[in-house]
Amino acid sequence: RYWRDWSSDVCSSDLPTPMNMQETNNLLTRLGAFHKANPNFQMALVGYPDWMATNKGYQKYLYDLNTVIYSNFYADAQQKNIRNFQILFNQTYDQNLMNMFPKYGMMGYDIAGYFIPRMVFEKSEVLDSASYLGPLQNEFKFGTNNALSGASNQSFYIIHYTPNNEVEVKVMN
Repeated sequence: RYWRDWSSDVCSSDLPTPMNMQETNNLLTRLGAFHKANPNFQMALVGYPDWMATNKGYQKYLYDLNTVIYSNFYADAQQKNIRNFQILFNQTYDQNLMNMFPKYGMMGYDIAGYFIPRMVFEKSEVLDSASYLGPLQNEFKFGTNNALSGASNQSFYIIHYTPNNEVEVKVMN
């Protein structure tokens, strides 16, 4: 289940292939046990966006293993606007958002908040001064690679779970 780069005699690395949640939890548990048994061994784990949906019991390994995740979405459940959205979603639909990433309810909110005002004000002089909703989990910055290509979102997140139990998030545009 792992890809090994043997192209260098000096350095080799293992990159996990995409896994289901059970396989991810097993990997995190095993690497966590290895790290605990070998605390002087420095390591950093590169993970997948769906790893952010691990439950709290396994999420501690993301911190312990100095995990970095590349993703085009991220929502901090501790932020007031995220909590308020989740409460309102629960009250409106009588159910919680599913514990998965991306959270599709938030994605719909972000997409609508980005595109609807731009469609309304498309031909207007107020387009640049129109107020827009702040995103919950998806930043958008569209650009093209060349004149013949369509626009694509060029914004993404680097999420770093530090051994100090902090999450550092950088939005890359």
